[in-house]
Amino acid sequence: MRCASRGVQNVTISGNRFERAGGIAIANSVGAPVVRITANVFAATPEPAITRLYPQGAPDILVADNRVEALQ
Repeated sequence: MRCASRGVQNVTISGNRFERAGGIAIANSVGAPVVRITANVFAATPEPAITRLYPQGAPDILVADNRVEALQ
């Protein structure tokens, strides 16, 4: 999943199961974005990747309580 929308300031991804998926990639650019990625299961899926394009400022990013599983 790629969050390609421009100007999105609030992103919440919670309570999902991603199985053999391409993963989640979010690129924070300007403004003061709020990103919450919590309580998800990533089965045979990479953990979320968050890139800050402009490191100044104080983005509000929370990646917590997720579970990574290997499929058998």
